[in-house]
Amino acid sequence: VVTYGDKSFEVAVKQAAKQNDQPEPPTGVNFEAKHFYGEYYGDEYSPGVGNYYMALSDLGISEDGYAYPGGSYYYVDLYGPLFDGEGDITVPVGTYTFDANDSCSEWTIGAGYSLYIAWDENGNSLAGEDCLPYTAATLVVTESGVTLTATIDGVEHTVTYEGKGEFVDYTANA
Repeated sequence: VVTYGDKSFEVAVKQAAKQNDQPEPPTGVNFEAKHFYGEYYGDEYSPGVGNYYMALSDLGISEDGYAYPGGSYYYVDLYGPLFDGEGDITVPVGTYTFDANDSCSEWTIGAGYSLYIAWDENGNSLAGEDCLPYTAATLVVTESGVTLTATIDGVEHTVTYEGKGEFVDYTANA
């Protein structure tokens, strides 16, 4: 009932019933990374197989190797052919698949260090914990960029980056 002075009127509001009390979860996340940073360990942890640890993010990594507050970071622990080129290290072109057993086998994504972290403006994790691990993932590397498709907390995330990325060489010969 709306009243103004001696005048009044009624308004009826009808709302459709909710199916349940839970909000609809997102069906997917598309993220265009602006930065691609990595560390190359050669076969230090995986004899005969190259270990590429990489981060795809919107804000990049500080000079000290830390994530920036307010950023989103997709980390991938990747195992592929050893880098045998000269010059800048690049991830070998191909398709890498999630390995929940962390076998460190060629063409796999290790489960233990592959994760997603988003930080608020104060540098606190938005997940309420340190990270959200992947439960499934595929990384496709082409000559022009990378596409990561990862399932995180039941939601499929598709992360793209155009370019080669920058790797720091941590092999004994560096």
